[in-house]
This record gives sequence, C-alpha cells and structure tokens, in this order.
Amino acid sequence: MTKRAIIFIDGSNLFHASRKFRQGFKVDFVKLRQALAQELDLIRAYYYGSFDPSDMGQQKFHDWLSSNGFEVVIKPLRNRDGKKVEKGADVGLVTDLISLGHRNAYDTAIVVSGDADFVKAIKEVKWLGKKVFVASFDAHCAADMRKCSDGYISLDKISKDIERMVY
Repeated sequence: MTKRAIIFIDGSNLFHASRKFRQGFKVDFVKLRQALAQELDLIRAYYYGSFDPSDMGQQKFHDWLSSNGFEVVIKPLRNRDGKKVEKGADVGLVTDLISLGHRNAYDTAIVVSGDADFVKAIKEVKWLGKKVFVASFDAHCAADMRKCSDGYISLDKISKDIERMVY
C-alpha cells in the first residue's frame, strides 16, 4: 500500500503556537515539511494564511514559500470593527482536505494545527478511509484534535529539528 501524503498547514495557528511555545522561536518550513514527511511519499505541502497588502515582509515570506515547493493559499485580511482579521483561510484548508480526499489524491493527511474547528472535517476524511495525523505545539492543541486523529505529532518534541536558525 502506498503512503501518499499531503501536508495542510494552518499558517496563522502555527505562527501563534510557535510564539507561545518559546519567545523568538521560528519554524523553518522546509525542515518542518521534511520532518513530517519522513517515510511518506509527499505529494504536496499546502500553506494557508492571510496577508496585509501593505506588508511587504508577508509578501516576501509567501513568495519564499512558493519558490520552495509549497502551495500557498492566502486571503487578504479584512477590516472588522477597526481590526484586521483573517477570514477564509480555515475554510480553504477544510475544502482542500475534503475535496482532495474525495478525489483520492492522498492516503495520509497531516494537518498542522491545533484548532478544534477542523475536527468535523478530519472525521469526514477518516470516514473515506484516509489516515489523518495532527501536528501542533502541545500547549496550543485542542484535546479534540488529538482524539479525532489517527496520531498526534508533537512539535515540541521535534522543535530542535524544525527551528529556523537566525544568525
């Protein structure tokens, strides 16, 4: 049996979780992809997030992800009550997780998020016979996410392998 895998990264959740994990901790996305895809035939790694059109740093980051083999799905931030908020990124992840599962594009999904909003989608994909693993920093992962998955990957435990070294 093949182990075709797709990684689905909730960029906002990962960003906030890594900041809570340790001040100054930054994820190296290429290392993260390598660590999660061990012993799997990685089909694709998706990154879902949002952007502020006035923030050139975000644009450079998203361009870097694209040029390093990530499929980047980003939505513009929306103004709500004077605050910029992310809208649509989670829906994009769920849509791709389910639609690619129905199209038999993968055998194993790795959802990089601790957000319990994904539980129903994960259960739907498992009903299709797919394996779904959740990867998150421990303190930022909802208990329901761990329970509904086929396995939990603690980013705390592999933090040394996925940390971006800044010199």
